Amino acid sequence: MNRSMRIPLILVAALCCLTLTACRSGGGPGEPQIPVAPSELRGDYLRIQGTWVVLYNENKGIPLPERAGHVFIFEKDQSRIGKHGTDERFALDETSVPKRIEFDDGRSPILRGIYRLDADRLTICTISPGHARPREFKTSLFSTAVLTHLQRLPHNEGPAGVAVVTRGR
Repeated sequence: MNRSMRIPLILVAALCCLTLTACRSGGGPGEPQIPVAPSELRGDYLRIQGTWVVLYNENKGIPLPERAGHVFIFEKDQSRIGKHGTDERFALDETSVPKRIEFDDGRSPILRGIYRLDADRLTICTISPGHARPREFKTSLFSTAVLTHLQRLPHNEGPAGVAVVTRGR
């Protein structure tokens, strides 16, 4: 192989390595799964427990007002959308920046995302399965990210009268 051909091949190899490294660091399919919840809930696992109502939902930079009022319920290490939705395991990693969340219904690929929990406000940004985990709490025209802002319902209020939906992927 002559020298003029080696340089382009080296550049292509270097670009491939950089691309693979960037994809893995973003939380793509090769990223290890977050460990299951501890048997005794503490930290954010304890703080996230309860019923949350969607205040705002966005995809591709476009607000989705029809999702406002939908309910997310977190109980132990299970979550569901709506009072009668299907339970799925969720896992938190509060040591990462931003904090990571995953939803696993046991059938579909794991839904990966990031979250921010501030008292009675919860922000979740997820991405379609198979894509790199979001790094920021935003969506764009070229992303499959979904941004959701939620507020905790007071303990004595249930999801009665609030729209109930099932989760679509």
